[in-house]
Amino acid sequence: MRQSRWTPSIVPSIGDQNVYLVLDCFERSGCAWREADAGKTDLETVIRDLMSGQYNDPQRVIAFNTFEHWADDVSEGVARSGDAPTQPTKISHHPSRTSWCDTPAETNSTI
Repeated sequence: MRQSRWTPSIVPSIGDQNVYLVLDCFERSGCAWREADAGKTDLETVIRDLMSGQYNDPQRVIAFNTFEHWADDVSEGVARSGDAPTQPTKISHHPSRTSWCDTPAETNSTI
């Protein structure tokens, strides 16, 4: 009997598509990348959800495309988007968080 060497892929074939995810913060739970239906991760849906208040405290919008092998923080572009002329989007750097590059390097004076 002939044995096939083909095995099915566990990676879904969604093709060349940009995906947008929102980092949302919650008072007591911290921050999390919000769960999203695969068909609702396009830019227009994310902007519509942001404008309609679907997020608690959005911090960042990340776009990626696994087919093209890229990812980018698109928060500023989404916040300035002309698709949302009636209200400003609520995306900003959370004041209680500092980046590793904002923190001065520690020195060891005991050496």
